[in-house]
Amino acid sequence: ILADNLMNHVKLIRRRKEWMASSILRTGAVTISGELYQTVSVSFGRDAALTFALTGGNRWGQAGIKPLDLLQDWADLINEKSGAEAVDVVMDVAAWKVFRSDADVKDRLNVQRRLAERPSMAQDAVFRIGGNFAGAIDGFNIWVYSGRYKDDAGALQKLLPSGTVIMVGEMLGVQAYGAILDEAAGFQALPYFSKSWIENDPPRRFVMTQSAPLLVPYRPNASLSATVL
Repeated sequence: ILADNLMNHVKLIRRRKEWMASSILRTGAVTISGELYQTVSVSFGRDAALTFALTGGNRWGQAGIKPLDLLQDWADLINEKSGAEAVDVVMDVAAWKVFRSDADVKDRLNVQRRLAERPSMAQDAVFRIGGNFAGAIDGFNIWVYSGRYKDDAGALQKLLPSGTVIMVGEMLGVQAYGAILDEAAGFQALPYFSKSWIENDPPRRFVMTQSAPLLVPYRPNASLSATVL
């Protein structure tokens, strides 16, 4: 039971980091809060041109709009702003349904991986958590993501809002961790720090895991977020 509880703690912290990653990729910033910690928005300085929403007749699914042309334009914009080559495109389910219905996409989407292209450990993690590889087209890997989380009010929310498309190149960066404010941890910056203790009257065992993560992209301009619907 103790081991199961500890594993569940680690899973929850990993999910929190996934939520952070979603926020950073969508907005270029993330809101950090915690017990006895003032809520603050951490901006990584992504260029404002890399976050936008299509409107009116420019939205996907409208007459004359070619999603593949837009993907190439956005990849060129990422290259202009960061020097990175965008290769991965992540869509929520709603955006994917419109994308796959486009005539050009139907003709050219390759849903088969070449034999030498084995999924990486990171890709395997995406499969388990809520995403799936949908195919490759014009040099872009297309991923469909449907992960959800519960907000502070307990309501179920999508990690990618409906109609979201994220494009990513080589962002680089680190998973940083703040110091664990616990003498038993030596006040060190650790990915996780778990401890367990017993209290009496009535006798109970407590288990706690502490972490203070922050994902830090070195090249925030190697990502782009568009609302396409």
